[in-house]
Amino acid sequence: TIEISTSKAIKFSTATSAVDVCLVGGGGSGAPSVSAATWHSTAGGGGGGGDVVNYYNIPITPNKSYQVIVGAGGEYPVTGYVVGSSGGDSKFDTYKASGGNGASERTGGSGGGGNGGSAGNAGISNTTKSRFDDGVTFYSGGGAGGQTGTSDVALGGSPNGANGASAYYGKDATMAGIGGGGGGGSAYTDSYAIKSGSSGGNGLVVIRL
Repeated sequence: TIEISTSKAIKFSTATSAVDVCLVGGGGSGAPSVSAATWHSTAGGGGGGGDVVNYYNIPITPNKSYQVIVGAGGEYPVTGYVVGSSGGDSKFDTYKASGGNGASERTGGSGGGGNGGSAGNAGISNTTKSRFDDGVTFYSGGGAGGQTGTSDVALGGSPNGANGASAYYGKDATMAGIGGGGGGGSAYTDSYAIKSGSSGGNGLVVIRL
């Protein structure tokens, strides 16, 4: 297998007539908290995990240039915007895996690799879509929403979803792994604290000769 984490063009020799491809879309970002000036405590939802799609026995033309696109994770928005950014699609030639959706205010983003959690809730794990259906190697997972009030962080969906932020405990969201959704931000007015959510994780393209 060949793992590709940066978009590029590739060619195959005459020794290769067909390949299997696993595509992981980029994860969506979490959303920031809405204005803490008008809420006692607020939080944003988590981003959706990028989809994981396997394609088998794709015919290959030797020495042809094939475009490989690795979907970027959705970028966490600047403070003041309450909608997250969606992750990019990952592609091999005409084959595609969709990126996860960014969170929308307090609502988590949807994603084929696990939905993001709403404010205060954990992200959904990816337990069904594995690399080449091996049941062992999983990617993605939804990001957790940021916490409201005095609760500690909500956990991202396994394996790569980011934990949400907790302003009360002074914790920013963690970073997402491959295809994982970003965590939601959090604000707590009693301590005038605002903690950041996080971007989605970049996708991945795996080619099996």
